[in-house]
Amino acid sequence: MITISKPEHGFLRRHWKSETGLLGLAFLIVGGIISLAYAEGVYYDPEGQLNNLFSLACLSGILVDRSVDIIADGEYNWMFAKGQEVSFKLSAPPSSLGNNSLRMIFFSWSLQHVLKDDVLRTGTTVDWTITIPQSGHWQLELVTLSGNPITIIIHIVASSSGSIDLLNCLNPGDLFRRDT
Repeated sequence: MITISKPEHGFLRRHWKSETGLLGLAFLIVGGIISLAYAEGVYYDPEGQLNNLFSLACLSGILVDRSVDIIADGEYNWMFAKGQEVSFKLSAPPSSLGNNSLRMIFFSWSLQHVLKDDVLRTGTTVDWTITIPQSGHWQLELVTLSGNPITIIIHIVASSSGSIDLLNCLNPGDLFRRDT
């Protein structure tokens, strides 16, 4: 005699609570990453990496060549290799409204050291040429001192980082830094 037994429920029917929980967790993680990127301003400036902390590439060539309005503050974030030469040219045309000034700070997260600090005033230009002393993440912070928006022209060029590219730019100190 042949007996037909009832088929067992499928995997999803037996573990639907676990699957729903894992799917919800995945949505929370993806939503959190997108929210963090939005809060950091990644989507505000698709042209020039303004506020883009999600860059993991060793950069060279023309990094920025454009005019940008700084409302309160802004930042450019890059990864550079030791020995790379970076030239900065920032200017505030006289056509900018009022007598504005902008503080420019170029620093390294891993060194916790400010390499350059200067003030750009309306109608002036600042030229820097910097040789990067240590590989890792570097940031150019721009802050208006007058509280008024200022239009600036930024041109930044970095030399080649070498043949190993990304490996030249990595700094283990950046991975385990403590922002204070």
